[in-house]
Amino acid sequence: PEQADLNAIDIDTRSDIYSLGVLLYELLTGVTPIESARLKQAAFDEVRRIIREEEPQKPSTRISSLGDTATDISELRQSDPADLAKQLSGDLDLIVMKALEKDRTRRYETANGFAADVERYLNHEPVVASPPSNLYKLRKFVRRNRTGVLAASLVAMALVLGVVGTSLGMVSALRQKDRADRAAELALQEKAEAQKQASRREALGDFLVMDLLWQANPAVNAFEDEVTVLEVLNRAAARIDGSDKFTNSPEAEFDVRTAIGQTYFSLGEYEKARAQLEAAYELGKTVFGPKDFPTLFCINVLSNVLAEQGDVEEAERLARLE
Repeated sequence: PEQADLNAIDIDTRSDIYSLGVLLYELLTGVTPIESARLKQAAFDEVRRIIREEEPQKPSTRISSLGDTATDISELRQSDPADLAKQLSGDLDLIVMKALEKDRTRRYETANGFAADVERYLNHEPVVASPPSNLYKLRKFVRRNRTGVLAASLVAMALVLGVVGTSLGMVSALRQKDRADRAAELALQEKAEAQKQASRREALGDFLVMDLLWQANPAVNAFEDEVTVLEVLNRAAARIDGSDKFTNSPEAEFDVRTAIGQTYFSLGEYEKARAQLEAAYELGKTVFGPKDFPTLFCINVLSNVLAEQGDVEEAERLARLE
């Protein structure tokens, strides 16, 4: 991979380790880590990008995905596809993938070190190769998907800021009431509001971690091709309906749908944006009121979506609160 960078001037013997890894991969699976037909069809710059960035499948996974070809390859190795995939999984996968690391600092330092690990496998001893940590895979994911990660982070930030802003506004409004005449009632309202906002933050936090950001975690998508922000949003949106996370906090569901709808809108996914924003609007009318600020903000974004779809009359009607 480092040789695919035209500006590289410090190539060392670790590029030979990568070549040996390719050879071992082909000996085990009968195919190269990257399909040769694909490289022949791709333009020069695309070939360089594939070599530099795309992670090959593990040998055991590759065998399982070869279909009828896997049968022929397995027969040459006196095996069948299922058994061969089982033999390759584990230590052999780790050894090959360590040699094929895009980051040369994570490969074997020398050919002797590579050979020694193969010897350990043959002697049923623990191998040196180990899978990359989740943190390492996450850093690689961020480098490959800077735009997508930035957009996902903006969605998360919008949710957090939205909750903080509306929470502060509500608390401030309550505190401005006549404390002398309504002290007891105010205390009860503040307590109820605090409980509601706690439920809202808990539901949002759970959704952000498990249904949005976690979907972009390479540990969840091991050896998967680049995960785009649109794919992350689609997965997160699919988890809203039927989820019990928002049972005690429809306000949190409103926040999530509004933020996801706004992000879909910015990506040009108008139909998906409309579905999320229309659902948020119905929630907003119930939990905040038809003319409260969160609902009005949702109306503003939704009317823009409708206008982009060519439904100008409906967009104008909605914007006029008719």
